[in-house]
Amino acid sequence: MTTVPVWAGASYRPVAGKLVIAFKDRGAWSLRGSLADLAHSALGALVNDLEMAERNELLIVPVPGSRRRAQERGIDHTRALASALARRSAVPWQPLLTRRGESADQIGLGAMARGEAQRGTMAAHSRPSRAHQPAGGPAVVVLDDVLTTGATAIEAIRALRIAGHHVAGVVCAAHTPLKSPNSPLSNLNSPRHL
Repeated sequence: MTTVPVWAGASYRPVAGKLVIAFKDRGAWSLRGSLADLAHSALGALVNDLEMAERNELLIVPVPGSRRRAQERGIDHTRALASALARRSAVPWQPLLTRRGESADQIGLGAMARGEAQRGTMAAHSRPSRAHQPAGGPAVVVLDDVLTTGATAIEAIRALRIAGHHVAGVVCAAHTPLKSPNSPLSNLNSPRHL
């Protein structure tokens, strides 16, 4: 698998993690803007990293949340984050990824177990539903709230590539210290953040 760049808006500890937990697990939906600001910084850095002149050549694709968890929360937190990021960045978003059933909760799992739990859990639509798109379609930017081991991002990239999409990179609001030396994410051991 070809590597892709990863950018995070902040380190998970000490503050960003508290924002993420409050947003997705405690119903503090007003924090969506703060997390979108972090993801927006990461997206801007990715665009600079890729030396792209036109942001309209990009499409933000959030990783799909668990349907069960979205029902419990009353919101799909990654879609909400994608919508807020799209407003801030003027980069459109599409929910191209879907879950194939429910994956196990990843809390407390190590990198290998997370990878196994995520393998084969996502599928992607073959074309974004946009009337005017660049030849070959836009480059996809995978969006997640937190990058922990990279297992979710790797599964998203796999599904998108199978469907024929070009994945330009991964952005997230925050990242945790990572320990996965053989990942297809080019800088997984040290995602760059601002």
